[in-house]
Amino acid sequence: MRYNMKFAIRDDDTSYFTDVTELKTAFSEIKDVPISLSVIPEAKCNHGIVYPYGKGPFDSEYGKLGDNVALVSYLKENMIAGNFEILMHGIHHEYFQIGSEWVPETLLFDYDEAVNSISLNRRYLSELFETNIDIFVAPSNSFNKDVYKALDHLGMDTMCKLSKHVDHYYSYYFLYHYLRRNYYRAIGKFDNYGVKKYRNHKEVDMYPFESFDKSWKTYELCKQRNIPYIFYTHYWEINNSKSMKEELTQLVNKMLNDGAKPAFVSECFK
Repeated sequence: MRYNMKFAIRDDDTSYFTDVTELKTAFSEIKDVPISLSVIPEAKCNHGIVYPYGKGPFDSEYGKLGDNVALVSYLKENMIAGNFEILMHGIHHEYFQIGSEWVPETLLFDYDEAVNSISLNRRYLSELFETNIDIFVAPSNSFNKDVYKALDHLGMDTMCKLSKHVDHYYSYYFLYHYLRRNYYRAIGKFDNYGVKKYRNHKEVDMYPFESFDKSWKTYELCKQRNIPYIFYTHYWEINNSKSMKEELTQLVNKMLNDGAKPAFVSECFK
């Protein structure tokens, strides 16, 4: 390769309800590739009508991450070894039913609530893992304007796809990225152009891991632009699907053979 293309794996939903063996099993076939874990500070045991941790019984409806001592110890060991980094994944990853739709918490926060809740739980995770927590991942990758504004106030980077709808708070930075993104879409070009800088935070694109074929096509588009390819998984989905695990391993191995460098998500903001 002419350049050092990066790829990063973001795995979501590690929480109090996660068993260490689940993480070990999900990534057992992927060697020497760091994983950026989106962890939930105080998780609800279900995501609306989705049950990532099974249907219980649980000892509580909500679980504070630090109370799972075995999990925290395992995460710390792997952080020191350079295998994991910690990202913040919402507050509770809670969903609320509005009519027939289940809506994630980050579509319902107002600005003050977002600033207070995110900063409080950011401090909790920073102290728990003795590291800076500088990246926020929204449940279902869904934000409202107040959450975007809060992240800029707090200086926390994030991952999102700019919508054709106006979902950010108004600023010169948003207008620039909104027009640039939608111009690429209008002319049928790949609309990811790398790191998007705002006043006090940055944003990057990410993609769901659905299959080897879809992900490889996106990887090649990112490669053409010489920008990092970030994709996200859910360890509980990988563990429940042999084919998904096999295709994930196939994708990672092919990217490595292509010369791509495995990286943490945080490195993709640089």
